[in-house]
Amino acid sequence: MAAAADTILTAEPRPRRVQPEARQPDGAPAQFADAPFEYEPGMRHAATSMDTPTYRAFGLTLSSDIALPELQAAPEGAIGCSFRMGIGAASHSGSEPEGFHRLLRKDGRAWMAVARRGTDYVIRFPGIAEFWIAADGTEIRGRRGRAVPLATMRHLLLDHVLPRVLDLKGELVLHAGAVATGAGAVLLLGRSGDGKSTLTASLGRVGWHVLGDDVIVLRETAGRWHAVPSYPGLRLWSDSAATLLGRDATLGRVAHYSEKTRGDALRMGARIASGPVPILRAYLLTPAPPDATPSICALSAREAFAAIVAQTFRFDPGAPEALRDELRSLARIAAGRWFRRLVVPRSYGALDAVRDSIERDLAAEALA
Repeated sequence: MAAAADTILTAEPRPRRVQPEARQPDGAPAQFADAPFEYEPGMRHAATSMDTPTYRAFGLTLSSDIALPELQAAPEGAIGCSFRMGIGAASHSGSEPEGFHRLLRKDGRAWMAVARRGTDYVIRFPGIAEFWIAADGTEIRGRRGRAVPLATMRHLLLDHVLPRVLDLKGELVLHAGAVATGAGAVLLLGRSGDGKSTLTASLGRVGWHVLGDDVIVLRETAGRWHAVPSYPGLRLWSDSAATLLGRDATLGRVAHYSEKTRGDALRMGARIASGPVPILRAYLLTPAPPDATPSICALSAREAFAAIVAQTFRFDPGAPEALRDELRSLARIAAGRWFRRLVVPRSYGALDAVRDSIERDLAAEALA
């Protein structure tokens, strides 16, 4: 097992560093008219330009008419999805499609809205951007408000839109971090703010291979589930970034509306997995006071099912057949012996002890 896994845990060429972008004022909310799609000046047509760059992320080959420096270049091969950038019509009020599914902020305002329009889908981030998605997930068209930085558009595409498009294409997509040793992959499950990215970065610094810090695709091959690498980005709060990232690994703010810092796992010195890795363990992170002791205990199948359902990306919750198939897969995953609860003290000084607890747990599994 270790030898097989080691063949795919190889370092990749380093990507070009992203230059930090100055924060731009939000200004008035950007509204988008139902107008013909227009390209931003200087942008290429991803479907027709032969020199359009291609990238690899989440096991998908993506072509894009804007540079995506957060990703690594893809070798030649079939393109699974193309992205094209257009101009937002900021001076018009766009009509809202019927049947929007909304995700709300804590203050009750809409953060993201999803709907069908004809045979296609639209994802709208009110006041920021919108994305149109072909019914089969092979094409994405995006428009941003004129005051919205490209870094924000890239963040929305990579970290919010693509995971949902992968669900549309039939993939099983988790809101999780993942790292790996030669023996297999370890999933890190938890709510936003529970420390997935911090623990991923901490383990990457000491030699673990990084698969991703926030989104992981699961695929079943020959009766065994594998974790598919996302891309080498890390999204950390400023204090975590200052503690765990070096100067060269800090790539500026994730988006103009966020205080999070984007980091690069490769520039931090971590290695990344170049292909799917068999899953060995899944930890549900449980934050604890700084003086707590890290601990690990097994989860029941019922607890594991609740944990993994809560962390699954869904494009269209109203699609009953897709939801039924997904729940069946999740039930089979939860019935396995992967799942543990990991108590993580909220202290950077405790990260070494957390790592020791994980390593002891994995060693005990190897002896079982």
